[in-house]
Amino acid sequence: MQKFDNYNQIKALCSDCFDKMDKLIFEKLSQKNNGNELYKSDLCNYLLKSSKQIRSCLIFLFAKALNINIDSEIIKLAAAVEIIHNATLIHDDIIDEATKRRGTTTLHLKYENKLAVISGDFLLTIALDMLVDLPPQIMKNFSSALQQLVQGEINQYFSKNKTPTISEYIKKSQSKTAALFVTALKSLADLKAQNNTKTMENFANHFGIAFQIKDDIKNFICNETQKPTFNDLEAGIYTAPVIYTFGENSDITELSTNEILNKIQNSNAMNQTQNLLNTYLNQALKDIDFVSENNYKQAIICLCKMLESK
Repeated sequence: MQKFDNYNQIKALCSDCFDKMDKLIFEKLSQKNNGNELYKSDLCNYLLKSSKQIRSCLIFLFAKALNINIDSEIIKLAAAVEIIHNATLIHDDIIDEATKRRGTTTLHLKYENKLAVISGDFLLTIALDMLVDLPPQIMKNFSSALQQLVQGEINQYFSKNKTPTISEYIKKSQSKTAALFVTALKSLADLKAQNNTKTMENFANHFGIAFQIKDDIKNFICNETQKPTFNDLEAGIYTAPVIYTFGENSDITELSTNEILNKIQNSNAMNQTQNLLNTYLNQALKDIDFVSENNYKQAIICLCKMLESK
């Protein structure tokens, strides 16, 4: 069985699929976008060059692992998932007043908020254009996912500066992050009439929650320039490390960012958060027991292990 040391090696397993998906996205952007050439180039780079495309990668890996023929419908599905994900990121960056996304200046800083909002909306129209070519159930899946994404953002807004319970934190992670992972794999199963739809949904949910927890850990310990460290904390968005340090429903509004960070660093909160992450990853790994042993299943397992790494 092949061993994968990094994400690029995993992604290379599906290079033919990514080529087709990227070509489709580029064609759609070129057909619909008659604006400034620099802007069009920035939008293409945002979608095609800087994104890890992990949601579409899981679609392709599961399809190959289950010996499903990757046809034009699956390519459209994967493209729609990536476009919607990136549209939500553009809007998130405006809400969060972020200055960097994947190491580059955010669109709203480069082109102002108005054009960034329209850019996110523009991408959503392209995704919808792709989805209408697929069976009606797929559109229902995405409608449900978008409702969850939006509701998650609304709930987060009204929960600022409040320390949630762990169950509330997990529920928010499901809405904001796991929902699109679930839609990606559920839609793949629905398209190809798979018998293990619920198990694939469970995997996507567990993986998506773990993915969000990992991102929240990075927000405290990562010093890379691609994403500002402590930005959630400074915005009053309290994640697992804060909950484990101060307890559920605690009032920490009088504490400064540095005071909160010092208490977290002097507690066992980061280890507890890592244990929470590992719990969901272990559940995800159990969910794929039904998949026959092959390189594509091994790649999915390695993706989980990469999230597990400290």
